[in-house]
Formats: sequence, structure tokens, C-alpha cells
Amino acid sequence: MENRPTTILLIEDNPGDARLIREMLRENRNAKYEVLWAARLEDGLTRLAEQHIDVILLDLILPDSRGIETFQSVREKISGVPIIILTGLDDESIALQALREGGQDYLVKGVLESDLLQRAIRYAIERNQAEKALRESEEFSTGLLNNSPNPIIVINEDTSVRFINPAFERLTGFSYAETIGIKAPYPWWPEEKRHEIRKDLEKSMQEGIRRLKKIFIKKDSERFWVEITSRAVQRDGTFKYYIAVWIDVTDIIRAEEELRKHRDQLEELVQERTVELSNANIKLREEIAERKKTGEALKKREQELEEKSHYLEEANTALKVLLKHREEDKSELQENVLSNVRELIMPYIEKLKMARNNSAEQGAYISVIETNLNNIISPFLRNVTLNHYNLTPKEIQVAHLVKEGKTTKDIAELLHISTRAVEFHRDNIRNKLGLKNKKSNLRSTLLSLQ
Repeated sequence: MENRPTTILLIEDNPGDARLIREMLRENRNAKYEVLWAARLEDGLTRLAEQHIDVILLDLILPDSRGIETFQSVREKISGVPIIILTGLDDESIALQALREGGQDYLVKGVLESDLLQRAIRYAIERNQAEKALRESEEFSTGLLNNSPNPIIVINEDTSVRFINPAFERLTGFSYAETIGIKAPYPWWPEEKRHEIRKDLEKSMQEGIRRLKKIFIKKDSERFWVEITSRAVQRDGTFKYYIAVWIDVTDIIRAEEELRKHRDQLEELVQERTVELSNANIKLREEIAERKKTGEALKKREQELEEKSHYLEEANTALKVLLKHREEDKSELQENVLSNVRELIMPYIEKLKMARNNSAEQGAYISVIETNLNNIISPFLRNVTLNHYNLTPKEIQVAHLVKEGKTTKDIAELLHISTRAVEFHRDNIRNKLGLKNKKSNLRSTLLSLQ
């Protein structure tokens, strides 16, 4: 980080002035500077949002902004970066106003020198860091005081109240405005204790650190106890202020009083508790016995459910066997229907077709009968032999004839179609069976599907 150059954002609309400032910064060989130039306020604000900037050199007169509003726009955008005002001889009053609003320094462009510029940059960064550290320290100290859960009061040498924190206000009921500046005796001192408390306060302001326990009174007249840890702060041997931290111990004091009040009744309470515990033990044993009975009943019920589950499993198995037999019977029936049609009906239809004395009307009837038979048995063919392959009725007829060993010519004659049509159906069957571009035998594949 020590070798990182100082990043300077120069917001200046005059290219000549911008070039001059860059040349002045290059003259110093002991320090490294990185100068980012923006000719407009809008461009400068964009650079501020995008990059880390160590210091800003700001001309208040820009094309898109003029005067103190230029400084205010930059300050609103980023408050943690030191700003050095670049001004002319005729607008120093605006530069001074910018300093009052938080600017670190101002430089007159007409009399600007390299050493003066670099010194102003270095001092601006150092002052900004010191101011930042001081602000953080003050914020930290104030935060500790204001966020402390315990009341804190600071008193001047003349006993006037210098500071109280919010916890003090919440505990006593006296507001900051009601408390700051008032002198002893304070309104939270009980009337009968004022003389005693004043002596303790004077002694604490003289001796330094002390620890006391006092009873005070709230604004609503409620009394409360606090444990006070106090210290007299001195600087160069001179008293500056007295600071005290209170801890509300009212609940503790009251608890101690209650403890003392009930101590005499402790033995009686113990005896009562013993009887209650004995009765509770009897009741607990009864509950345990009842739960044991319930557990046994649940166990018996579980056993009954297990037996019923076993019975249902056996019934389910028997049902599966019956369903399997039903499917087998169904398949056997389909095979029988197909076999009977092919062996007992189809051969005679073929003979009728080949008979020479058939008239045209008889041929038409035979064709209708053949078509209807094919339509009737086609679902059986699909279910029995060629499930899941989405074959057409004609493709199913061709597939069965191929499976029976018929040649393309035989199939063409039996189905009364051309050999080219048979080849077309054979190719479709091969594609649907996944045999495209494979050397697998179609008949062997069809036989394996039985």
C-alpha cells in the first residue's frame, strides 16, 4: 500500500490548466501521483462512483455547474475524500464559503506553484485523516456513553450537571433538558438523605475512585437503589469533572429483603413441598402403570395388524397368480383363434380364389370375407406377436407370412399385391423393429418375438 500512487481527481474544464497541474505534479520525484481528469461535474461524479480517489482538485466554475453548488454536489456524493478548491482571484469568497462547509484548502490558479500544490495535497490528505480519526474517536466515545445500558452522569467542579446518558433519563424519569446545568442538591436525592449524600459526593470529587450504594427517588416518587462507581477526572493536577456510573440494584435489594422476610417460613415450605412431591410420585407411578397397560394393548393391536398384513400379502400373491393365469389363458385363446383361422379358414378361402368357375360376384364376396377375417384377427396378431411396434394390419399380415417362411413372391400371390408392395411393407417392418441398416434376419427377429 505504501508504493500505491496518490490518486487525484482533477475536475477542471480548462485543458491548459489541467495540463499545467499535471506537469507540476510530475516534477516531484519523491511522490507518485495518478491524475484522473474530468472536464464536467457529471463526469467527475461518475469517476467518484467508479474509482478510489485520495483527493479532489475542484474548479467551482464548470460547464454544467457553477459556484458553491459545485462543491455541495461533490460533498453530497462522497464525504470522506478531501476537496481542494481551485479558484480565480475574483471568486475567493466562494472558495472560503466552501472551506466553511468542509473543504480542506483552496488554491488560486493564477499564482499556483508546484511546491504549493503538492504541499496543499499532502496537508489536505493528512488533515482529512486526522479529522476522520477524531470523528471516529468522538463517535466511539459518544456511542459508548449513549449506548451504555447503565446510567452515566458527569458533574462539573461546581456540582452543575454536565452530561447524562439516555439510560440515566430512563431510570430516573428526568429528561436531559431538566437535568443539564442544575446543581446539588439534585431532585433525585431523597429529602432525608440529602446531607449524607452531599458529603459522599464532595468526598468522591476529592478522593478519586469510590464505590457506594445509595437510595434515590425517581421523578414519579418511586424509590430505587443504585450501586455507584465514581471517579474524579483530573488533568495536569487540576480537577476537570466527576463521572459516575450507576448500576440499578433495586431488584437485588428487594430480593434480599424478600429472602429475609421468607427465611422463617422456609422449613414449613420445605415440608409442604415434600408432601407434594410424595403425592406426585404416587400419581407418577399410577401413570406409569396405566401407560404400561396402554403399551401392552398397543403391542397386541400391532400384532393383530401384522397378522392382517400377512394375510393381505398372501391374498395379494394369490391374486397375482390368478391374474397371471388369466393372461396366459387370454394369450392361449388368442393363439387358438389365430391358428384356427389360418389353418381351417384361410386355406379354403385361397382355394375359392383359385377356383376357375368363380364368378365376379363370388370373387367380391370372397374378398369381403377375407378382409373381415383379417380385421377380426388383426388385434390378436398385434397383441400376441408384435406388441409395442405400431404395425398396420397389412404389415402384421406380411410379418406373419414372413415368419411362416413365405417368400416375397409367395406373399404377393397370397395377399394379391405386387412384389414391390411386399418389399415396401418388409422395409417398414424392419424400420419399426429397429433393424434398419443392420444385417439381422427379419424372419429370425419375428420368430424371437413369439
